[in-house]
Order: sequence, then structure tokens, then C-alpha cells
Amino acid sequence: FEPVQAFQITPQSIGAHLYLAIFGTVVGFWGYYWLLKKMSAIAVSQITFITPIMAIFWGYIILTEDLSARAIIGSLLILFGVILVLKE
Repeated sequence: FEPVQAFQITPQSIGAHLYLAIFGTVVGFWGYYWLLKKMSAIAVSQITFITPIMAIFWGYIILTEDLSARAIIGSLLILFGVILVLKE
């Protein structure tokens, strides 16, 4: 963890919090409930497994983060599991 003295409120930190509040929470929950009207609860619940994979993907694309073989293999295993659940 960073020391408490390193904590600063900046326009960038306020913007990040607003972005997470609006898109990460409001839009996310709205989309989740909208999908529940269109699909089964089992199918919609699989979104929680896809979210970390999307975070890895966007981190790689936008922030040029490292993409390890373990992350790729783990993502493929998760996708395989989601496909198995949705086929039934």
C-alpha cells in the first residue's frame, strides 16, 4: 500500500471516481437488469466470469500491460467453462 501522505485529491482522481460511479455501477447494473429481461439468469450470471477477461484484454490494448501465457490460458479455460454452462 501507499503511505497515507501520498493520497491526493486531483481532478484526475475525481474524474476516475465519477467514471467508476457512473459507468462501472449505474450503467453496469442497468445493463445487467436489462439482460435479465432478455436472457435467463444462468446466462446473465456468466457475465461475472467474462468481466476479468475483458479487463485483461482492455489493459493489454489500452494500457499496453503485459499479457502472460498464464493469463491467456486462464482466460481460455474460463471461456471454455462459460461455453459449457451456456450449452446446457
